[in-house]
Amino acid sequence: MAAKELERQTRQVFDRIHRQHLETPQSVERFRSLISTQNLRVPSDFFHDKLCVDVGAGSSGCGTVNLLQLGARHVVALELDCSFAESLRPVLDAEPEYAGRWSLRTGSVLDLPFADNSFDFVLCQGVLHHTADEQRGLSEICRVTRAGGNALITVGGGGGIATRLFKGLLRDEYQNDPFFHEFIDNRLSVEWVQTQIGFLRDNLEDDGSPRHHDALQLLDALERLVDRDFILSVLDRIQAPKYATYTTQQLEEMFATAGFSSWYRVSRRPKYDNIRRIFSILYEKHDHDLARLLYGEGGLNYVLQARA
Repeated sequence: MAAKELERQTRQVFDRIHRQHLETPQSVERFRSLISTQNLRVPSDFFHDKLCVDVGAGSSGCGTVNLLQLGARHVVALELDCSFAESLRPVLDAEPEYAGRWSLRTGSVLDLPFADNSFDFVLCQGVLHHTADEQRGLSEICRVTRAGGNALITVGGGGGIATRLFKGLLRDEYQNDPFFHEFIDNRLSVEWVQTQIGFLRDNLEDDGSPRHHDALQLLDALERLVDRDFILSVLDRIQAPKYATYTTQQLEEMFATAGFSSWYRVSRRPKYDNIRRIFSILYEKHDHDLARLLYGEGGLNYVLQARA
């Protein structure tokens, strides 16, 4: 698939998902708290007076809001086309404290519409692994980062049972099985999951044993632990036209090739109200045995520094 067509299809998928995020309080809260000075291991006033850009801001612009909340002087939200302004502008206009501190631009991470050394901090979360040329994207990010400035890059790591399920098997089914494709696009919902759990509950054989009670409790818990935020996470993994994964070695070699002088990996524990709440500690403790079994390399979050 040509790079421009890949970008167009990716933007179409995520515009739909991001607009639903804005209607889902749990999603908004989670995405607006992914960045903190604590997990970046920088001083609490790190973002004060910094000019930042959120590359691939999306229609929800949660990264842009996150940076503004952290005290950035100005944040440029960048997306492929101007459609994101329709949903993002009202979000930013609603907060008086953001007035004069943000602007919206269109452009691609593969050809950033900025001069060299434009920004103190570049945010690029969950974007590069959807592009046709990740190395070019990293080089562009390095180019627009001022000497001694920083970038935060987030991509998906390879390996692990859950990663292979959602980014391998289910994506293959989505692309090759018309029934599954139609189901994911049109029928997967919280209500559908609840209906299936209800079916299992109603047909669970009651033999009077403690295990029958345990099984009922498990089904009841599952019903409560599947919410819209979880469904949107599933759609994110399956519907995106491309979802590349990397090893830490591959990614760090790409950083060096792009021209960054140094980098370090950071971890975070996202806030979930659904079944992922059980596993969120594994996103932070990515070297734990269970984390390695389920997620392999895990989420690869790196703070990079441009050469001074």
